[in-house]
Amino acid sequence: MIIILSPYRSNRLEFICQFIFSEQLGVDYQIIVAQENFEFNSETCVIGYGVSQSHLKTFNLPCRGLLFEQDIHPQEINVESFQSQFEPSQKIKSFFNEPGYDFTFDLFSACFYLLSRYEEYLPHQKDAFGRFPHTASLAFKNDFLDQPLINIWIKEFKKALQLRFKNVHFNSPVFQSIVTYDIDMAWSYQNKGLFRNLFGFLKSPSLERLKVLSGLQKDPFDQFDFLSEINEKWKLNGIYFFLLAKSRSAFDKNIHPNHPEWMKQIQRISKKHKTGIHPSYYSMDQPKQIDSELKNLSEITKTEIVRSRQHYLRFSLPETYRTLAECGIEKEYSMGYGSINGFRASFAGSFLWFDVLNDTTTQLRIFPFSYMDANSIFEEKITAAEAKIKFIEHLNVCKETNGLFISVFHNHLLTKDADGNDWRMLFENVIPQTQQ
Repeated sequence: MIIILSPYRSNRLEFICQFIFSEQLGVDYQIIVAQENFEFNSETCVIGYGVSQSHLKTFNLPCRGLLFEQDIHPQEINVESFQSQFEPSQKIKSFFNEPGYDFTFDLFSACFYLLSRYEEYLPHQKDAFGRFPHTASLAFKNDFLDQPLINIWIKEFKKALQLRFKNVHFNSPVFQSIVTYDIDMAWSYQNKGLFRNLFGFLKSPSLERLKVLSGLQKDPFDQFDFLSEINEKWKLNGIYFFLLAKSRSAFDKNIHPNHPEWMKQIQRISKKHKTGIHPSYYSMDQPKQIDSELKNLSEITKTEIVRSRQHYLRFSLPETYRTLAECGIEKEYSMGYGSINGFRASFAGSFLWFDVLNDTTTQLRIFPFSYMDANSIFEEKITAAEAKIKFIEHLNVCKETNGLFISVFHNHLLTKDADGNDWRMLFENVIPQTQQ
């Protein structure tokens, strides 16, 4: 049992203590207001959060006060680096720093700021797709987007507590990996009908299209047998997210969700793998579409759908998350950028979403990803070889910090591009390493 002495109680403090102590350190805790009468013995593990108890052998943390505020406003943040107490060669970035304590910065407030996506509630200029831009984030501006900083902090915090309190035993998470697939377009040519194929051919004549439609060649987007083989070979518990937009647009190019062949493909996949809804591009602006598409997928699979990832990663806090929760979504996988690879919430693992405006811990669990193939190809415009390096870097730091590494792949991108980059080979090369 760990006692946290605090000047006040708050929902924000409860949220972050539940996250750090229960979920990440696997230890019981109790928050006690410093003014309350409570008897401690010499063996009690006591953390003083911004309070002074000189007669106790407390482990002292500074308190910036963010967890006891009620409003949302710009925070004064100065990112600095401190020397790891346990790995002398490592310097760790932090903020809300204050010297003179057993831990050099307000760990609780810093974790809350990043996990809650506090900065996304502040005024900012949206990107071309109406999303929070990565360039506005604290992580990008201070060059720690490639680090699951919270995992690193908690690892350092755990070692410091173990050094001080020998009788406390922790049960931390172990490294895990989840491979996910966004199925935006099941086929490039097949099952799209005569007029759509004719218009496509006239717009861009293609011998490949003719070969596919005549049965001489497999549709290039049809990678489902290949994915099934990879999943079985490496015993992947992959998750498939299906785009079921009923109206086509420049962003939603799938065939109609009730097309017989599309329904059969979804049913085949859902019998072996976990599935989720991939709410269409305009669902962020038209929330009723989420419920409609979710019910459609549930009817096709004959199962309850509790997972989702927004198409183009278009979501707005808190509105989109509230809508998803109201529709019955329990696990949400959109927390990542559609413009760059990295750790958007600075954390490799899952966590409950805290609705900052309502000051409430919800039951919607967030699963952030850090690598998506589309970012490497279209946004970062790097080669498959360069993407492999970045992929392995993210994977290794998750292994080192016992994090959860989530990657995103698209069936229609598992091909060679015009420059000869073999993205399918990249996928085959890196997937085995996620399971080691």
